[in-house]
Amino acid sequence: MLFNSYEFVFLFLPVTLAAFLISNAVRPSVNGWVLLLASLVFYAYWDLPFVLLLVASLVVNYAVGWRVRESRTVFWLGIALNLALLFWFKYALFTAGIFVGKEGARTILGDIILPLGISFWTFHQISYLVDIRRGSAPRPSLPTYATYVLLFPQLIAGPIVRYKHISWKLQRLFMGLPLRRLVILMSSGLALFALGLFKKAAIADPLSFWADPVFAAASAGTRPLSTLDAWIGAFAYSFQLYFDFSAYSDMALGLARMVGIIFPMNFFSPYKSRSIDEFWRRWHMSLSYFVRDYIYIPLGGSRSGPSRQMLNLFIAFVLIGIWHGAGFAFLLWGAYHGALVGLSHIVRRIGVPRMPAVVGVAVTFLLVVFGWVLFRAEDMTTALNVYGPMFTYSDRISIFNEFAQLQVGILLIALAAGIAFFAPNTSELLASRSHGLIYGLRWPASRRFAAPWFRRYALPALVGVALYFGLTSMGGLGASFLYFNF
Repeated sequence: MLFNSYEFVFLFLPVTLAAFLISNAVRPSVNGWVLLLASLVFYAYWDLPFVLLLVASLVVNYAVGWRVRESRTVFWLGIALNLALLFWFKYALFTAGIFVGKEGARTILGDIILPLGISFWTFHQISYLVDIRRGSAPRPSLPTYATYVLLFPQLIAGPIVRYKHISWKLQRLFMGLPLRRLVILMSSGLALFALGLFKKAAIADPLSFWADPVFAAASAGTRPLSTLDAWIGAFAYSFQLYFDFSAYSDMALGLARMVGIIFPMNFFSPYKSRSIDEFWRRWHMSLSYFVRDYIYIPLGGSRSGPSRQMLNLFIAFVLIGIWHGAGFAFLLWGAYHGALVGLSHIVRRIGVPRMPAVVGVAVTFLLVVFGWVLFRAEDMTTALNVYGPMFTYSDRISIFNEFAQLQVGILLIALAAGIAFFAPNTSELLASRSHGLIYGLRWPASRRFAAPWFRRYALPALVGVALYFGLTSMGGLGASFLYFNF
């Protein structure tokens, strides 16, 4: 079930929180079991046939974890098993299709259904094996480890929480939480959830009505796009993805807080970035730091000279692209960002003066928008059909039938841009100084949002309005989060 669906908001979440509060008050040692059961129900609602696969993967990784410190062979076998499982479900059809075509691949391998969230729970379990191998985290009990992997706020689309960062929080969960602390966490969690729900239902979902027709027309190829349509589609998708992922990140962090766990920040106003490498320190932060610590640095990072650093960066970003999906468009999107980040390092190294803040933000944003076209396109033909009119003026008749539809779309895009570029993010609104500390980040909260009058009156009012418009805008079934596809 979706976080933005009625069955989640009005049935699953209240029942889960009530059971958790009762267990925490009566018998804290079963707190984890309550969350485990709830998480299994949550995943089974989505993907009942794959519950056994998820549990089997969990048990195998837990068993492997008891031997990885003593045996390098067992460690690499565990990594290989995780990657092989991910490869089979996510990349086997694509890889076979390169050699025998899509239809030939389906004939040979059949229709392979992708288990929901496999990219995320695979990375969680790799993180566990690496952290245990390095001795940076204690070996857990099976219930603690199962809670780490299955916890429903992060099970489907992250954030990718490193085991070493959360192991002690899970152990404390089984010992119980003081009621005062739990009430504070639930209150701040509700605020995060409400603000995320508003961004998803009231901003991200409506933008799809201007992004989807443009990319559908580009995919069909029967009607060339006008320049205005191409730019509207590119901007609409850029802000749709921004607010969709921002919303999910807020809601996931909020739900985790409601059950007494603080997740690391995963999204911090990335469109305010002045450079492309700063963008990647703010966008999908848990993935960026996972790749940095487990791929880029082990490859050598910047230790072997500029040329090797550029290669390591390129490899890391190509893998980020492929992680998002099986297709050449994703591979090229990753390579594009790898080239941009590498170029930004070269520019800094040779001493080119930094652009003024406004110029840097504008240039970085446009570079990111160009990349999102590749990210959204079904294939390279679709991407080229959007890029063409973006860079070569075309005054063809708009695919949007009514002029008013264009006006509304431009107005909504402008509103989304105003919020993304100028409004405070949820971490700033909640005046939280601790969100980013886990990664060594130092983005202080604005003092005006920590003022007593704001926290007592303005913030509750803002959360209430956001919750109202979020609930009334989300519809009965809700719309899936874009990152659920990865």
